[in-house]
Amino acid sequence: MRKENATLSKDYWASDRTHMANQRTLLAYIRTAFMLLASGVSLIKFLDVGEFLHWLGILLIPGSFVFLGIGIYVYLKIDRHVRSFSEKPKPEDNNEDY
Repeated sequence: MRKENATLSKDYWASDRTHMANQRTLLAYIRTAFMLLASGVSLIKFLDVGEFLHWLGILLIPGSFVFLGIGIYVYLKIDRHVRSFSEKPKPEDNNEDY
């Protein structure tokens, strides 16, 4: 019985670590999307370096929103999967085995 509780506890904390890693990954997607957006706006508004970079800036702006959408989709997909494991009750320490 004690070994079973230890295994359940490890699974419970592993799902917490996975959930936090998933949140960090979402933040990385958001940060990258924001930088793509800022780069696109900078190429269009602040730099007058040529037509190619102007069009690249135009492509970066919607690309940032696509990238953000992909990040949110991946986050929600993994979050549903992790929550299906973490909905199981947390194992309580059972003092009967000591």
